[in-house]
Amino acid sequence: MTLSRLVLALESEGDFKIADLYHLDMERFKLALEILDEWRLDRHYASKAKLFDVSMQMAVLEGQTDKVAASESKKR
Repeated sequence: MTLSRLVLALESEGDFKIADLYHLDMERFKLALEILDEWRLDRHYASKAKLFDVSMQMAVLEGQTDKVAASESKKR
């Protein structure tokens, strides 16, 4: 029950009473730590992917702006 509440809290960015982990046996406690480690790593990569996506969108937009500016200067 505690592990499922932990996973739900992490996925929903909700609250979780960390003291509840103390009541787990050692095997489940280690599993909880692995879950937290995976969640942290996933968040790290997700934020990097988001930053990369925004950077690519900006590069495309800047490229389009440069083409429009070049086209406008040729018309003059």
